[in-house]
Amino acid sequence: PQKLMQQSLINNVQGAVAEGDVMKAIKACEAEPSPMSNVLAAAFQHVEDGYDVIQESVNAAGDLEVERIMQRLTWISVCSNLAPSLGLLGTVQGMIMCFATLASGVPDVGALAGDISQALWTNAGGLVVSIPALTLFYSIRNNANRLILRMTALTMELIKPLRNVEVEPEA
Repeated sequence: PQKLMQQSLINNVQGAVAEGDVMKAIKACEAEPSPMSNVLAAAFQHVEDGYDVIQESVNAAGDLEVERIMQRLTWISVCSNLAPSLGLLGTVQGMIMCFATLASGVPDVGALAGDISQALWTNAGGLVVSIPALTLFYSIRNNANRLILRMTALTMELIKPLRNVEVEPEA
């Protein structure tokens, strides 16, 4: 979270806003690229377009940042979804071996128990991977959503003093 909401960026933007200098605020965002600077820049680029447009731009930038974070988390979701399937595959294999042992005539109880054991261990292995992966995925996803909401709220708070400022493009 520290890297995503750099205090130096926020301080630079607050200073620019206090001076009423939108271009300085945009340059501060460009100087420190991050999700926070992307959300802030979306607001400053629409200062003249009105509060509703600013709000929409900030929300769209926030949604984009959440999507970028979620794209990096996809592998955790894949692991959590594949692990039970792999466990089930081992369970099916163990049950096939179990029935093969039974079909051989007089079943060996030790072999039968080993086959059932394999079925249960592979299923347990899949769950041991899946449960923590799901927990991690949802925890990181929820933290990312909360962080982006904080960024958008902070951006809207920082932009308030500039509601009626006219932006002059650089010469």
